[in-house]
Amino acid sequence: MQSSFYRILSVAITLLLVAALGALLILTLRSQPATVIVPLPTPTATATTMPTATPTPAPALVAEIVVDAAGYKFQPLAGFAVSIQESVAKLTGTAPDLPVAPSIVMDAGPNAAFGMRAGQTLEDVLAQYADVLVRQGDVAVGPATAQRVAGQEAIGAPLTGEEAGQPIAGRIVVAQPDENHLFVTVATAPVERWEAATSAELDAVLASVQFFAPDATPTALAEVAPPATATITATAPAATATSLPTVRATATITGVTILSPTATAPAITTTLPVTPLITLPTPLPAITPVAPQPEAAALEWQAVSDSNFMNDLVISGNTV
Repeated sequence: MQSSFYRILSVAITLLLVAALGALLILTLRSQPATVIVPLPTPTATATTMPTATPTPAPALVAEIVVDAAGYKFQPLAGFAVSIQESVAKLTGTAPDLPVAPSIVMDAGPNAAFGMRAGQTLEDVLAQYADVLVRQGDVAVGPATAQRVAGQEAIGAPLTGEEAGQPIAGRIVVAQPDENHLFVTVATAPVERWEAATSAELDAVLASVQFFAPDATPTALAEVAPPATATITATAPAATATSLPTVRATATITGVTILSPTATAPAITTTLPVTPLITLPTPLPAITPVAPQPEAAALEWQAVSDSNFMNDLVISGNTV
């Protein structure tokens, strides 16, 4: 009986507490202003403008030079001095503020001329050249990498060293136009100049190289004597930006400076008089025959005798 009373009492107290808690919640909600949930604004993505890199102008190439004896042709760089000595072509740049000028040297010829023996590879030839360069001066040759020149297999390696107290950099490239010929290029320049320009200039020159069968013997030009009244009319074609003249290096050319192409010029026609090398009088003088001289008559022997002075005297002409 007593346990039932306590049970009813605990239930009643629990209900009163629940009712009090509910009333407290209602009062709290009525006393607080309504809260409005405002969604956060979506952030707008701002496009970041990347700085545009200024394109480096491509090296300017000029009139093509053909080295017939070596079997290659190329376009030199504008502003570079070009010298041709037999199969070797050398391009020298201007660097007045540097003690060492940038240079590109090209050579081509039979395998034997470069010391390449049967069974050797381009890597072997490159190693031989690297050894020679190291012996000649303070030069180090880096690892070789494969490349192509005029569509043919080639191999190249970077160069570093010092010349005239100036740090230099460069590259050596060995190509094989055919199984019997080699093509070697060595380029060097001061380190700053190499990284800024000469490396790209070498790539441009190598991209212009073309190979062909070298001439075995030079072709002699026939000499024709023109008539005394002949004239020659020479028409110079107009130069264009896309069509450059070709220089054939059939002899030694030294100290030629290749400048930038000039503006387009109209065709010029010039009539030049031709003077013969030997002028003969017209008409030719008559030739007068010389009459033959009669032969001298035979001399007779004479004998003179006088016993007072001599026994015998024989005179024949001027002989006594």
